[in-house]
Amino acid sequence: MVGSNRIRIAFVILFCVAFHLGGCKQKNKSETESPPATEDIDASEKPNPNKQKDGHASGEEMNASLQWLRFEIISGEFKIPFVASYAKGEYSIELGQTFLKVPGTLNNKIAFFRFPILGVECELTRDGDVLKGEWRATVADWKPLPMNGVVMNGEKRPSAFAVPKTKPNIDFSGEWDVEMGAMGVGVASFTQGADGVIFGTMLPPDQGDLRFLKGVVEGDMARLATFDGNHAYWVELVSEEKGFTGLWHYAHFDDFELAGRPRSNTKDFAVSTLRLKNGKSTLTMPLADEFRGEPLMVDFFGTWCPVCMDLTPVLKRLHDTYQPKGLKALSIAWEFAEPSVANARIEEYRKTYQV
Repeated sequence: MVGSNRIRIAFVILFCVAFHLGGCKQKNKSETESPPATEDIDASEKPNPNKQKDGHASGEEMNASLQWLRFEIISGEFKIPFVASYAKGEYSIELGQTFLKVPGTLNNKIAFFRFPILGVECELTRDGDVLKGEWRATVADWKPLPMNGVVMNGEKRPSAFAVPKTKPNIDFSGEWDVEMGAMGVGVASFTQGADGVIFGTMLPPDQGDLRFLKGVVEGDMARLATFDGNHAYWVELVSEEKGFTGLWHYAHFDDFELAGRPRSNTKDFAVSTLRLKNGKSTLTMPLADEFRGEPLMVDFFGTWCPVCMDLTPVLKRLHDTYQPKGLKALSIAWEFAEPSVANARIEEYRKTYQV
């Protein structure tokens, strides 16, 4: 990926970032939520069973070992597609070249899946192989968006997008400087195959990156999308002589016009910078005083932060490896919700990642 959350980048550089040993310290912050961590799986591998029951479904549970589904989230004029597989109480939602596993149910009456920690869920009623329902948040002030879906026949992995009728005339592969409307100038990175399938991400200034975009190129146009439980994005790119123009639709928020040119500077793109105040040469952190004189790693995270969720398993392994050698760790939760809601989400975070 091109980048990540600005706060997290800064503290990874300064502290080598850490994992929490005990309780999480909490600080409120107004931010958008984001998803739990993802896990790479082989496309032919059956998802691991998850015995967690959601309590929402009734009807006969699907007996097939693996069932594919295709969904669309309807956001205004846009239909944001994604695919998922289901097996024994668990959905594996395709995110670019990886999968996000979440608990849920699929039976002859309902399709339901919930995203741990976020308080976000999708619930659709079933009529034959046709699904209709909504994507909703239980803790955020979002208007539910309608969803459609279809249960696919067979175990062959489907595509979120229809097969292009026209072969690609252009290759969008590479890194780009991109004007993103009111967001400002960011960067993008895409990789396109000979078959026109395209992967990539975009990184607006002072924001986390879009992550896990996947789509197809048809003629001079690329269409990409992703859905990670908390974000639903649609991106259109149209090739021009010196780059591309296009549109980024951010469901629940806004549309941003795009204008991309090949990157003029190949150095790493800094989302933001962190520095000491003028005249200061020492960083102080009162919360860490109890660890003075000991090796300490500090992690600023949020249950709304996609990069935090991706990094959590890595940090846990790092902590488990070096704790016997005296490593101490402190993690500080930067949350936007009311304390009762934030504490409940942090507790679910602990249970989800066994920390």
